[in-house]
Amino acid sequence: MPFREKTLWVQLIALAAVAAYFAYDMHVGGGVNGSPPAGMIGAVIAFVVLMVVLMIPVAALTGPSDREAAKDERDREAERRGEAGRANILVLCVLATLLYAATHGEGLIANALFLSLLLAQAAGALMQILHYRRTA
Repeated sequence: MPFREKTLWVQLIALAAVAAYFAYDMHVGGGVNGSPPAGMIGAVIAFVVLMVVLMIPVAALTGPSDREAAKDERDREAERRGEAGRANILVLCVLATLLYAATHGEGLIANALFLSLLLAQAAGALMQILHYRRTA
């Protein structure tokens, strides 16, 4: 298994652990109506710490040639597919939040989420146009 794939597995494990704890804290600890920034900051810190702790043995058990290998076409395609999947899930989650905010009288949040979707789409289109212009 390539080092980049091992890194992704570690990231997935750390994300699952932090997300599970964050969801538990929101449900049981009253984080939903409590102070969300504190919970989010704690989740980010926990994720970084967990990534470092889990990556140490992975890096130690992986040879230097594998850790320093240049990206090949397979790596680039996997990265592209991962980014596309992330973008799709992000859009679905933002749309669900937007629908909730719009139907529960949270106009400012709904408008901010909608604006963020518009800006993200515009940035994506601009980046693709720039790519086509540079490669033409």
